[in-house]
Amino acid sequence: MGEDRWPKICLREEMRGILNRQPSKWGEKIKMLVKEMECERVIELIYNNAEIEVIEEEIKNGLEVYKKMMEKKVEEKINNSTYSNLYKKLVLTNETENYWCDKEVKNTDKEIWARARSGNLTRAGKKKV
Repeated sequence: MGEDRWPKICLREEMRGILNRQPSKWGEKIKMLVKEMECERVIELIYNNAEIEVIEEEIKNGLEVYKKMMEKKVEEKINNSTYSNLYKKLVLTNETENYWCDKEVKNTDKEIWARARSGNLTRAGKKKV
């Protein structure tokens, strides 16, 4: 993107505000997000007109950190859940559940798994009126 393009100018100004500790509301959210992603360096890179590849790599690494953090939070919620003790026993892998993508598994079996995981086994076939 050219140096004289308004989106780039506005983004750099926002990064300047963050670096000067005077961010806008949007800047506050950006600052909080990059802190969670552990890639605060992105703000300086954008402000200093770093190469796009460097910024992309930093953001990519930050997204990996964020993804792992979110997976850990979900796993903690599952393990600490008191709603259904059966739910934590049905989680087989750390990845997404394979049965959704498997073409050989019948839809009724998928529905049973989903109902078991959500603690909703008793509502099978019943419609709420």
